Amino acid sequence: MNIGRTTGTQTVQPVATRVGRRGPDPPRADALLRLTAEPAAVATGRHAVREALRGAAWGEEAVELAVLAVDEALANAIEHGSLPGAPVEIATTVAAGGAVAEVLVTDRGRPGARAPLGVPAPPPPSSDHGRGLIIMSALADELEVRRAGRGTRVRLRFVRPAPLAIPPRDAAGAVAR
Repeated sequence: MNIGRTTGTQTVQPVATRVGRRGPDPPRADALLRLTAEPAAVATGRHAVREALRGAAWGEEAVELAVLAVDEALANAIEHGSLPGAPVEIATTVAAGGAVAEVLVTDRGRPGARAPLGVPAPPPPSSDHGRGLIIMSALADELEVRRAGRGTRVRLRFVRPAPLAIPPRDAAGAVAR
C-alpha cells in the first residue's frame, strides 16, 4: 500500500495512527485511512484491515472473515453512500491485547440515499444486490449502522477466536494422558 501517494486514480491518505495505553486496558493500535470513493478503494481498505489483524496475531481464517465483512461495508459506502470521488474513512482499532478489533466505515452520504435501519430480509435469489448487511451481520460479532452527519457509519466488532487446544502427544504420536 502506498500511504500518502496516488496509485492510478486511488489516493490513500493516512489521517492518524496511534499506539498506546488508555487507562487500565491493554495497549491498543488505532489507524485511520481516508480513501477516495471509487472501486479501487475497497482493495486498499481490505489490505489495511488484513495487515492490522495479522499484526495482532489473528489466524488467517479469522482475518479473512473479518476482511470479507469490511469489504461489504466499504463496497456499500462507495456504491450507495458516496458521490464518486468523495472521501470514505476506515478506522481500525485493535485492543484488549489484540483479542478485539473494531472497524468503522464512514461515508459522507449521497443525495436521496437513506441509511438502512437494521438488517434487511434476504433479497430474491435472482437479485444482484441486497446481501451486504446480511453478510456483515453473519461475520461480525457486532454490527451497528448509524447516521453520521449526512452519511452512514458502519461499526463492525470482531473477537478473535481462541486458539484450539492441541493435546500433547507422546513419542509414538498417541495423545499423552
